[in-house]
Amino acid sequence: MSSIPEKVYFRFDQVRKPQKKLIQDIAQVLHSGQNLVAHASVGLGKTDAALSPAISYALQNNKKVLFLTPKISQHEIALQVCEDLSLKFDLNLKAVDLVGRKYMCIHPLIKTAEQGFYELCKKVREKEQCEMYGNSTGYSKNQILQAREHLTQIKKRFSSTARHLDIKHKAKNFRVGEELKPLCPYEVALDLGKKAQVLVADYYHIFNPEIQRVLLARLNVKLEDCILIVDEAHNLPDRIRKLLSQSLSTSLLDRGILELEKLNHSLLIQDLRKLIICLESLSAKKIISPANESLITPIEFSEFISGELDLKLLAEELRMQSIEYMETVNQGYSSLLTIAQFLEKWFTDEPSVIRVLKKHPNRSTSLQVRALDPRTISENIFSKVHSTILMSGTLLPTQMYADVLGLDPENTVCQEYSGDFPKENALHLIVPNLSSRYSQRTLSQYVLFAEKIFSIAEKIPGNTAVFFPSFNFLNTVLAQFPSINRKKILVQKENMSSSEKSELLNAFRNCSQKQGALLFACANGSLSEGIDFPGYDLLGAIVVGVPLQELSLEVQCLIDYYEDKFGSGWKYAYLYPAIVRALQSAGRVIRSEKDRGVIVFLDERYTWKNYKTCLPKDISFIETLEPEKLIENFKFN
Repeated sequence: MSSIPEKVYFRFDQVRKPQKKLIQDIAQVLHSGQNLVAHASVGLGKTDAALSPAISYALQNNKKVLFLTPKISQHEIALQVCEDLSLKFDLNLKAVDLVGRKYMCIHPLIKTAEQGFYELCKKVREKEQCEMYGNSTGYSKNQILQAREHLTQIKKRFSSTARHLDIKHKAKNFRVGEELKPLCPYEVALDLGKKAQVLVADYYHIFNPEIQRVLLARLNVKLEDCILIVDEAHNLPDRIRKLLSQSLSTSLLDRGILELEKLNHSLLIQDLRKLIICLESLSAKKIISPANESLITPIEFSEFISGELDLKLLAEELRMQSIEYMETVNQGYSSLLTIAQFLEKWFTDEPSVIRVLKKHPNRSTSLQVRALDPRTISENIFSKVHSTILMSGTLLPTQMYADVLGLDPENTVCQEYSGDFPKENALHLIVPNLSSRYSQRTLSQYVLFAEKIFSIAEKIPGNTAVFFPSFNFLNTVLAQFPSINRKKILVQKENMSSSEKSELLNAFRNCSQKQGALLFACANGSLSEGIDFPGYDLLGAIVVGVPLQELSLEVQCLIDYYEDKFGSGWKYAYLYPAIVRALQSAGRVIRSEKDRGVIVFLDERYTWKNYKTCLPKDISFIETLEPEKLIENFKFN
């Protein structure tokens, strides 16, 4: 029988009071085989608080800890916790940093492949053309024996914690005597993972059923023997829904035809042209302006095909041709593969999937398979693992996440945990005389928003980020902004590349020690989450309006679906996710106990009961019509 560890290993000399409560609760749910949904405020130290009792329990009860994050960049803190615990307590604790095969690849040609990487990788392995894979697993009996010895030798070169970049470096430069014998880093990581007590990995390693099946088989472990910790778990429902979704468009089919023309495959070109005709004919019949979208059933789609195409066979042929195309033109992307993936997804019999036909402004037509219910994947996983810990600084309301992810209500504890950053370090304000409601979106209201943003930013002696509910709202307010402004204005554009966003952020940070800058960004974008602005990099955040999603057909279906399942469709599918986006944006300011800054919410709805109840209980929000006066008296240092 399992037991609560007599001692919970902790890497620091002292445990802070809020942190201690989370540690105790996790230790208890692990002992009981339960689950915990934990809203843990920024500054609590939730990674330490989760891993310390989980590792302590795992070592005593022969379990494996799976610590999952949405981004590779978030792996390091978990790995550092493991490394420090092992060193401090002489635990001989093994932790492995596991990232996707694509990011570990050192094959000179395949490593640059994009969307088609996995198909190309599989093909070169099947053809026994990957030297690194052969050195790691072997293609013949003699090679297999040699490969086992290679893995045995390279494992001796790692200490308690194996980071993916270190694995990649050692695998690439592995030698037998004087002879270079590069190994496949991913295969090395999996071999290290067999004996590791902790795996730090991505959501998809467990929540993608195919990846999970292969991974667990390779690690020789069952879900029942795992403790699952999901960090930044507010992302998980959408991540799973996206995993289950796929799109097809006439523009994608056009690109597929161009690829087939390079392969001189006339028959498949005809098939794709038939699909284009089908989508355009369906669009003419089903879509009525101004909605520009309509639900469609598989039967309706099949009727337009009229039995001329075997879609399953077409998917198989397109997948094969996509590999040939990528090899022919030496690139890692193929539209043919995306089309094949859509056709494979089209035949799902999952009842919570909708199919949406949509007409776009560029005149292309798309057909989308959209999943509504993440429980189709998550519920089965959570029912098997020993315990699940879901945690985030914006996991509110906790019960919603327990519901939509399918955690057993009789076996799940939902709790909120306050951080212990000094309360006086942050000033949280709500300005209730402005509204971003559609009925209020007049030119005069946009002018008022611009004037208020300007006057607030003038009182903040440094960098300020302004987060808008949409790019359209951002651009409209920006057009009304005063031309005379002492701060440099930097603007996030829609569909910016990673390098463009990086340049924008660097320019913003470079202004922190000068007069400061104003960063106009979208609360639904990549700059509102997962980015830290330490110290003077960000002294203020202004959240303009409530970042509600556009009421598209998909969102309306999700509202109806959650209303049917939980009786809370509007809140679960529309309101609560918007509040989480607002809180994520606001959370960019205070990231450490030394940070000081101001957070301002500009919208009357933050004072309404059904909105206000979603805000963290441990934060005191001040309602004011004159935020400038309070900001002027706030001590920023």
